[in-house]
Formats: sequence, structure tokens, C-alpha cells
Amino acid sequence: MSLPQVYFIDFEGVRTNTSMIIKELSILEYTSKKISTFYVFPPISERHLNENAIKINEYLKHFRHGFSYTSGLVQYKRLKFIFEVFFRVAKASRNLFHIYVKGDEKCDVIKHLLSNFESVISIINLESLNCPKYELSAEFSKCLFYGKNKAHKYCSEAKIKFYCDWFSKQNEESTNKSEGIKGKLRY
Repeated sequence: MSLPQVYFIDFEGVRTNTSMIIKELSILEYTSKKISTFYVFPPISERHLNENAIKINEYLKHFRHGFSYTSGLVQYKRLKFIFEVFFRVAKASRNLFHIYVKGDEKCDVIKHLLSNFESVISIINLESLNCPKYELSAEFSKCLFYGKNKAHKYCSEAKIKFYCDWFSKQNEESTNKSEGIKGKLRY
């Protein structure tokens, strides 16, 4: 059996009355560093949101990611198909895929969307590896699509680049040492 393939997934979300949903999704394949990003329409109409969810989404729009609740390019119901395209090779080959995601809530959302792949996918919370919090920086904060929108401070592409860079540095350090985080890094 070959080494598992490694992916990083991050997203910017919005709120429904009961949960977080994906608004901007980025998937990075570790070996090639290729990134795919999708801008997602919400699965329910904004008119069905309660006042608290609307306030949270307005805050996120103005101070975090800059997306309005109703914007998007891809229907939410297509996310499972997108994941099917990315991970069908794992299912067919029965090779293990390691997917790194930061945060419990985001891990839960991704686990739900990848439930058809439980036997071949391992989702690892980067927090369990002591991955630092993403900090805005000139190096990572320029979003390819929304870089000129001042409200678009947190970009899922910038964040997975940051996490991947951190992971690579940890891997290099563990390769140079015989101990340390090496046992924790899975790929």
C-alpha cells in the first residue's frame, strides 16, 4: 500500500439558524500544491434565517470575509459531487487520504460532507498538532479573487497556504531530527 495522499481543506462560512455552512471552499493537494476554490450559494434562503443568524452573517460580511449570504457560484448541493470528484480515486483504490482541517466545527462540517468516504479518509484537526492560528500577513492575505475588497480579510486559499507552509516546515524539522512532531504528522 502506498503512502496516503495529503490534502488541506479550509473554508469561510456563514450561519444558518442551527449551524455553520460553507461559503468559500478551498482544497489544496499537498504534493502538487494545486488549489481549487469554490464559491457556494447557501442551501436555504436568507428569509428563513432568524435575527441572530442575520446579524452574525452581516458581521462576517463586513469584518471577516466580505461575502454576502446570498452570493455564490456553485449550488450547495453540488459540494458532495465536488468531493466525489476529488476523492473517488481514494475510494476506488482503497488508498488512505489524510485531510487536514483546522478547528472542531470545520472538521465536523467536512466529516459530514465526506461521510461516503469514511473508510478511506482520515480527517485530522490541525489544532491537535498545535498548528498556530492564521494571522493576516502580506505573504498570505492577498486573495486572488477578492484581494481588492477590504472586507475580505480571511481567504480560505490564503489560510490553507499558511497551514500547508506550517506543515511543511514541521515536516522538514522532523526529518532533520529523529524525534519530535514526526510521529504526529501523518502522510
